[in-house]
Amino acid sequence: MAKRRMMSLDIVDTDLFLTMPASTQNLYFHYLARADDDGFIDSPKKIMNFVKCSDDDLKILIMKSFIIPFETGICVIKHWKMHNYIRSDRYKETVYLEEKSQLTEGKNGIYELGIATGIPNGTPGKVSIGQYNSNSYNKTMEEIVEENFGRALSSFEYEEIEELKNVHGEELFKEAIRITTLNNIKNIPYAKKILSTWKIQGIKSIEDIKFKEQLKQNEESPKLFDYNWLEDSND
Repeated sequence: MAKRRMMSLDIVDTDLFLTMPASTQNLYFHYLARADDDGFIDSPKKIMNFVKCSDDDLKILIMKSFIIPFETGICVIKHWKMHNYIRSDRYKETVYLEEKSQLTEGKNGIYELGIATGIPNGTPGKVSIGQYNSNSYNKTMEEIVEENFGRALSSFEYEEIEELKNVHGEELFKEAIRITTLNNIKNIPYAKKILSTWKIQGIKSIEDIKFKEQLKQNEESPKLFDYNWLEDSND
């Protein structure tokens, strides 16, 4: 494994990063220094305690999408490949292949969890996050799912829906079903995976989803040079 680590100012010199508490930034730098050659961190809690940071620092890094957590407790640095390019003769693949298989790589090699948890781009007639068709409000959750899937549900699926509502809440479950349908998927396991992903990301409400989507949009927006030369004139 390569012993030297680099960092990109495209990530750590942004307002999104610099407005985080100093302790949160410090934790990120320690993760960056200790990650393996694919950006995976096998003991995020141990490192957090060792450098005297708190659970809140870890939660902020997750919520602001600087790291991606897995149910196994392992984390990966989302922008790892923007920070580091490792030569093939020095590269050693991570041992966490199961977690790695759940990732996809976007622009600039940015990691994303493979399952879509947001609205697909270019979806015609899409409804905003947390909003639903007016004819859905007076229906039971099971009726809404059947309407979205275009078929009757099995008794097993009824039990799954009841369990997921109890664990994650009806609001998040309904949103997961909406996203599942927008991705042209019509089964409960896909919605269940979305809910599990939200849980490990610390998402507990529709407002949390909106916040995370806004962060993603800001990350993807081109940077503009915003300097007012007139205000800086010495005349």
